[in-house]
Amino acid sequence: MKIDTVKLLIAFAICALLGFLCYIAAPDLDGRKWISFATATISLFICLAPAMSMKFESAGNRSVSGKLVGWIFFVILLIENFAFSFNTYSVTTYIAVTALIALIGLAIIYSISKS
Repeated sequence: MKIDTVKLLIAFAICALLGFLCYIAAPDLDGRKWISFATATISLFICLAPAMSMKFESAGNRSVSGKLVGWIFFVILLIENFAFSFNTYSVTTYIAVTALIALIGLAIIYSISKS
């Protein structure tokens, strides 16, 4: 497995822009705009980076499955981040739910890539 650096940077730029959209949508209370920006950018990058930048030596089920799981969790996190950003939310709940989803996705992607 190799990482394509250009695709990794593109994934980060996409996640930063989506995080900025969450920043715009978030309520202006207690620094929630910046919390939404940081949490969305990091959590989305955790799942989009493997989905976009992983390259396997031999294409096969492992490659397709890992990328597919990455994209699925990216979409789930995107919906979840925007759902929280458009509403008034508890900061700790938002961070905990987002981190849990991102880490479960990352664990599944890792287990698929190592099998």
